Amino acid sequence: MPVGKPPDRWPVLRAALIEAGRATLTRARVLARWPGRVRFPKQLLFAPQDLRVADGAVAGEMATGLYVFADRHPPPMPGLSPFEIEAPSWAWAEDLYGFGWLRDLREADTQDARDIARALTEAALRSRRRVLDRGIARRPTVVARRVVSMLAHSPLVLAGADHAFYDRYLRRIGRDAAVLDGAMRDSPQPAERLAAAMGLCFAGLSSSGLEGHARRGTRGLSAELDRQVLGAAPALCRNPGRVADLLLDLLPLKLLYASRGMDLPVSLDRAIERLLPMLRSLRHGDGELALFHGMGPSPAGDLATLSAQDSRPARAADEVAAPGFARLEGGETLVLADIGPMPALADSAGLHAAPLAFELSSGPNRIVVNAGAPPYPGPGREAGRRTSAHSTLVLDGESAGAVLSRETAEQEGRAAAYLVGRLGPVVVGGAREVVATIRDEDGVAVLDARHDGYRASFGATHRRILRLSRDGRELEGEDAVSFAGTSAYPAARALLRFHLHPAVEARMEEGGAGVLLDLPGGERWRFGAVDAEPLLEPSLFLAVTEGRRATQQIVVPLPPAEGDAGSSLRWIFIRS
Repeated sequence: MPVGKPPDRWPVLRAALIEAGRATLTRARVLARWPGRVRFPKQLLFAPQDLRVADGAVAGEMATGLYVFADRHPPPMPGLSPFEIEAPSWAWAEDLYGFGWLRDLREADTQDARDIARALTEAALRSRRRVLDRGIARRPTVVARRVVSMLAHSPLVLAGADHAFYDRYLRRIGRDAAVLDGAMRDSPQPAERLAAAMGLCFAGLSSSGLEGHARRGTRGLSAELDRQVLGAAPALCRNPGRVADLLLDLLPLKLLYASRGMDLPVSLDRAIERLLPMLRSLRHGDGELALFHGMGPSPAGDLATLSAQDSRPARAADEVAAPGFARLEGGETLVLADIGPMPALADSAGLHAAPLAFELSSGPNRIVVNAGAPPYPGPGREAGRRTSAHSTLVLDGESAGAVLSRETAEQEGRAAAYLVGRLGPVVVGGAREVVATIRDEDGVAVLDARHDGYRASFGATHRRILRLSRDGRELEGEDAVSFAGTSAYPAARALLRFHLHPAVEARMEEGGAGVLLDLPGGERWRFGAVDAEPLLEPSLFLAVTEGRRATQQIVVPLPPAEGDAGSSLRWIFIRS
């Protein structure tokens, strides 16, 4: 069986050279303004609202010396501060150093919880290892989260505090704000720049003495929102979870501007106005967010909070669909499809190689899904970024874009390792050109799209047409792959993969002509393909708190290609 051409390494080398140049300029700018005087807040004026859902039960666990963060936790440590041990994982350390546990302790609202909050904060501020000034704790996203948590929950920690503790608390906020000030200008990662700008705004608006931070943060926030949210095809908005997370910060920040009597940045207000309907458009009938580009388990409580903030009436689907996505509705049936191109390499960190992947749901039941992402980093997260983990066409088992994780980058050479070290896990190549149209044909919603994600390696183009009936009872699809100028490659094997939600019970029909799909509540669907026999194979669903759950996938091979003309296959999901 022929294989595709190896990915071109020139884009990686070119991007690495660009990042090396930027790093040199950054060091020059840092040296030019060093030593800079760190400004400390004189007084805390406001405690910004924290919209994220809290778990008061955490207080009881901490009282026994059990610190359960992220995907792992160390053994019980009565009398020992978690800031004096080596973190068992990056995710655990990020949760610890981000101070999100203050939210849970505040929710408990007991004297024990208040005592724990004060004791843990004191342990962090006085740590002999100076853990808050190095390593993971100094990453801009973690620093920003810590600053916001310390400000939002300052009433809990500072109630009855003496002057010495209050001063240490303010000085910590000042040092962290200085880190964010630099990261907002110098970080190579867009997500870090945006997080730093928001954190700097929170610090400057919530306290006196940091007015300069508020002004610089506002300018930086406006610039990043214009680029990352308000642009024509913002990469940040490809992950529905990041849309929700950003709203949970922007909404309290909007209130903070009003509390401080400062003009609200136009970009902030426009971003909220764009993100709220965008988030709504990416939810299935069960309220869960679609599994695209790193989306993991849906935070039900946070989504309920954001739904309460979105009081505007629903509009037509084409008016609210998120950039890079298509939304087809018929009756209670919903189809969400990824029709966005892969952005520039520097903006692709965390995105998935999943061109034209789609999800299908009927009312509260999800049927076809993508594998999604586990809630915490690990091998499953990187595997879930490959094209084969999505409900789309896969050519010769290859991914439509090379996913460079930290592990695979080291195997690709020093340039790739340096690039991933600077930007995070990126996607090289992928679908750079995606052409899509949505039209109505006598009440039938039709999506017609194609992408070039396999052009570099196979000279191939994938076209997908989806037709959803007015009543939502039928979803017809047609997938075609064509080749141009690569006579050696048309024998490449093309497979269609339809990953099923774990709640779907799937079984082959007698004779193997189709697949029966039984949904919760007694609803039944059938899948069939023209002149092809589908197969049921094992699959994994990653968007669950435990990190993975067994499920099934429908796999259908396209017929062999006939010369450069390629091949095509028609298929259907129909409700019985």
